[in-house]
Amino acid sequence: MRARAQLATDSASHTCRDAAHHAAAQARRARDITLAHAAMQLVTLHPLGFAQLSLEGWRQLPAPLASQLLADFLTTISGRTHRPRAHETARLVAALQAHHATATPLRRTLQHCEISAQGNTLTIAREAARVAAPLTLQGRGCILWDRRFRVRYDLPAGQSLTLRALGHAGRKQLPAAATLPLATPSLWHLDAIAFVPHIGMHASAPRAVEVGFAKAKPLAGAPFW
Repeated sequence: MRARAQLATDSASHTCRDAAHHAAAQARRARDITLAHAAMQLVTLHPLGFAQLSLEGWRQLPAPLASQLLADFLTTISGRTHRPRAHETARLVAALQAHHATATPLRRTLQHCEISAQGNTLTIAREAARVAAPLTLQGRGCILWDRRFRVRYDLPAGQSLTLRALGHAGRKQLPAAATLPLATPSLWHLDAIAFVPHIGMHASAPRAVEVGFAKAKPLAGAPFW
């Protein structure tokens, strides 16, 4: 009798644990789906490695989801694989929630990113000082630069280009890039900018270099099952 009672108790305990695990999995899946939808609706990822978020829509999210979306946003743009610390994200969330659209632009740095809130738009870009060192491209190859960009190149013999952050010097030389983040990847020949990928090229720019944003951590992953 005692053995049967113990078996019945163990069975009931397993059933309760299974039900709890199933409920937790369902809750996590629902959260992941909500986050993915929010990312699609509120965030614009640019191929030059920065992103913009609608603050009006973001503020309407439940607090835990708003915090996680912002943390994921920072992680994707920084090229890192882990989120910022919870207390750091919480401080940024509080500042953004309190920021008024008509106020002076709010500027912060976190997770090796530059953060700017102006009007209804939050822009997050890589900190220029954190960008990888300039890299000389010669011949043919495929590399990952700055942990964020997949670069394929096939240059003629004797030709070389330098891959580096746009910086202030690049902005001055290329008016079309005047509003781009300083960390934007650009290609140079000696001290002259050749072109900035995705925004058009100079007439003499080589067309044998491709630069693609290769996110170490996607902004929205597959839902938990």
